[in-house]
Amino acid sequence: MAAFLAAGLFVPGCTCTGASGKALKGMPEVRRAGAEVTCGSGPWRSAAVDIGVSHETKVSGGRVPAPGTYWYVAQTVVLRGPGGERKFVLWKNGGTLGYAEDVARAQAEFTLKFAADGHALAISEDRGATWRCLALDVPGEPLWCPHVVLRAESGGDPFAAQPDTRALVLAMCAAPGAPAHAEPAEAREWAAAAAFAAARPDDVELHKAVARAAILPGRGFLATVMPDPPLAGLRAIARAEAPVGDVLRAALAASDGTWTRESLNAASLLEDCDDEETQSAVAGALARSVGKLRGMEGADLCQLTLARVVARITEKRRAAPPAVEEALVCLLEGAGDLQGELYVLRGLVALDSERARAAVAALAAKAGDGERPPWPASFDEYVLNVTVRNMPLRYEPALWAKAALGR
Repeated sequence: MAAFLAAGLFVPGCTCTGASGKALKGMPEVRRAGAEVTCGSGPWRSAAVDIGVSHETKVSGGRVPAPGTYWYVAQTVVLRGPGGERKFVLWKNGGTLGYAEDVARAQAEFTLKFAADGHALAISEDRGATWRCLALDVPGEPLWCPHVVLRAESGGDPFAAQPDTRALVLAMCAAPGAPAHAEPAEAREWAAAAAFAAARPDDVELHKAVARAAILPGRGFLATVMPDPPLAGLRAIARAEAPVGDVLRAALAASDGTWTRESLNAASLLEDCDDEETQSAVAGALARSVGKLRGMEGADLCQLTLARVVARITEKRRAAPPAVEEALVCLLEGAGDLQGELYVLRGLVALDSERARAAVAALAAKAGDGERPPWPASFDEYVLNVTVRNMPLRYEPALWAKAALGR
């Protein structure tokens, strides 16, 4: 600490403003960053970019709390059309002490160009040398892809090399390192891409590409943070289109139990299925994960997802092949190393075979005299009682088993 004080790098209680902060302080709260452009086709008639700059003084955390001025910068596309106005944030910081990047973002100027049919807006920060695409023909939020760079020769059409949103989504789904989309897509990119794919019911090629991207390491896809509408659309596709479901089932079948994100994504997208093949693939991946995922990033969430999906499918089918039944029983009997024990229990209760009833009864026999949970419980109610490892459950699994047997 003394070294920081001597160097003048840390001054408790200081709210002074550095060079970047001073530059931000002199900027307007909102300014138009470049010319507005118009379009004669599509749902939007004009577009422009506004840049907002604001600040607040607050006390930072840490060992020595100190007040400081935090700066917020946001670059926002403003779209206007017959239906009204819509704003889409291209970039924003999370509140900083004022860095050089914040100043550069606040001082940026944008050049915009609509596609001829209005399906997208090309956006440039270097006066048209390079462009990036904001796809507007997507249900819900537009698809903003800052990674795929479009180039226009001598002021030509930046959309010549990227003619439509479908081509953009296929580039996003390419293998890691592919030049078209070398960096992993962000969560909101995937959500928009999934919404676009789900809105094209007959495009099996596109659906398979998104499914492969979901199980491709390094692509950044994570089903558990995807908004419900596009996720529901992908699940409906996985159930209705065998080639898409096959991609996901094959990934689970090939898992040696050490995958996390890939298995989680595959299982989550298969959650609406009700066939024996999917049930077997998910149960197998869950059984192989026991003892292998402990300590790995996302391990608990992965096992919970696998267990939830196999329970849902078993409830829908009210049946299971012998291998799945045996796997569920063994998982329940040795559940000390398993996340999702309550889901496995639920699957066995739904199965209601002699072997399943015996396993549930053995667990119920371990229950004390505590309050029993309500049974039957919906999945939404049930999930509230499932927690991550080392966190207490509202009701112990043995009490759930006892409730399920009506004892």
